Amino acid sequence: MAKEIERRFLLRLPSILDGRKGRFMIQGYLSFKPVTTRVRLIPESGEAFLTLKGPRVGIECDEFEYPIPYEDGRQLLALCGSQIVEKTRYEVVENGYTFEVDVVQGRHDGLFLVELELKDPAANVHIPDWVGEEVSGDYRYSNANLAVCDRIVATTTGHEFFVSNIAACKLVNQ
Repeated sequence: MAKEIERRFLLRLPSILDGRKGRFMIQGYLSFKPVTTRVRLIPESGEAFLTLKGPRVGIECDEFEYPIPYEDGRQLLALCGSQIVEKTRYEVVENGYTFEVDVVQGRHDGLFLVELELKDPAANVHIPDWVGEEVSGDYRYSNANLAVCDRIVATTTGHEFFVSNIAACKLVNQ
């Protein structure tokens, strides 16, 4: 059984991305409960993946990811309707860890998230200064929630979440 152990943060200093090349990806959600089923396309490389994730417990969940033909991925993405997330992912290696910085686009333009995948949930990781507040336990920042949430707007005191499809958000976040 494959495990994903992931901590999530907001990005404090977007300037860390200056001069770096990212990869655009679009991911759509086919189902949310009890298993989240996601399709991800990376147009630049022609890659597509189908991912199934079990319920998250703390920072861990079961995760199974499979490469699929790109055209199959495009057809699956079309089934997702508006339940998609568009982002450009950058990798920043620091202190022996790869931090994935996602610059979210589309209706959540301006949201920056940092993901850190670990092998051990108890790993003692030095978090660099450019990384901001940890949001690992805040479902609102999950990609599945972003797929159904109308939009997230950064404010001087944090983020405002605008949701018109309450039923969809409840389905994702129960």
